[in-house]
Amino acid sequence: MKKLLLITCALLVAMPALAQDWTKEEIAAGLKISEWTRYVQAGQSFVQGFGFFNPDCTLIETSVPTITKKPEHGTATIEMVARFPHFAKDQTQYVKCNEKKVRMPVLTYKAEDGYTGTDTFDVSTNTSNGMIHQYHFTIKTTDGKKQGRADRN
Repeated sequence: MKKLLLITCALLVAMPALAQDWTKEEIAAGLKISEWTRYVQAGQSFVQGFGFFNPDCTLIETSVPTITKKPEHGTATIEMVARFPHFAKDQTQYVKCNEKKVRMPVLTYKAEDGYTGTDTFDVSTNTSNGMIHQYHFTIKTTDGKKQGRADRN
């Protein structure tokens, strides 16, 4: 069996009681939608850590994500895994969490064997204040000949 190279991008969010980066309209609706585009070579997987964390590095249990729209050309799963988070250095309250493994939800996407092209799926999670954050993923599976870059829209 071919060894899979995992492309890891962490989406670990430390959310205060009220989301500071939400617009007034998003707060009123109780919903924020984020668009993410990722590139992966055929036969490889895209792996993304998810979750909202407390200052003591424990997962806020209500923030466990769910797949709300499945991909058409592959599979997406969410499993609880112990791994090192990757908080940015400017998230000073949470950067200490990077030093130890934390049990967190991890999203894995793998395209169908032989598939190259674009696939989409949605993931939703609750924030610490009960609002919903929906992530729309566009995964572009390439044949390895093109250089792709990960973009956050």
